[in-house]
Amino acid sequence: MANTALFAMRVSYQQGKYSTGLDFSQPEDATQTWFAGAPLVQVSGYMQECGANPTRIDGVAVAKAHNDTTHATHNAMFTEVETDVVYEMSIDKASGQAGASAVLAASNVGATYGITKDTIGSSPAGTALYWYLDVDKSAANQRVLVIGFPVWSPAGTVNGRVYVKFLAANVLQ
Repeated sequence: MANTALFAMRVSYQQGKYSTGLDFSQPEDATQTWFAGAPLVQVSGYMQECGANPTRIDGVAVAKAHNDTTHATHNAMFTEVETDVVYEMSIDKASGQAGASAVLAASNVGATYGITKDTIGSSPAGTALYWYLDVDKSAANQRVLVIGFPVWSPAGTVNGRVYVKFLAANVLQ
């Protein structure tokens, strides 16, 4: 069942060069159905949503895909993923999805985690399938480093939001 408390991953700020991440546009692959905040990868010149436990992440979608049956009918808009771009991301726990089991703790800061795409299950059609920081993925498949919490989502918040950076090993450099 989809967690209705999740929100789309988005750029919070960029450290150093610019005040925000840079948006790009590349041809969208056929039959893509991602929502804003989805991690994207370029395959054979077309942008696609990443699969489970992605090894390479080229961008984060700033808008949903078009689900067109033809390659390159539309362009995908995305923020390029770089190691100095800070994203704001929801947390959840795949094993207890939508439950009160993903609680922010001070010990999350400095820890690395994996990311998971929400599942629709028995939720109403059209429910957004957002990607979230999965606290169950702390021993393998890490993709992001937690660097802090928004002031409105402090330690102790259930299914809150965190500031993250993507790990250099998963980012095109």
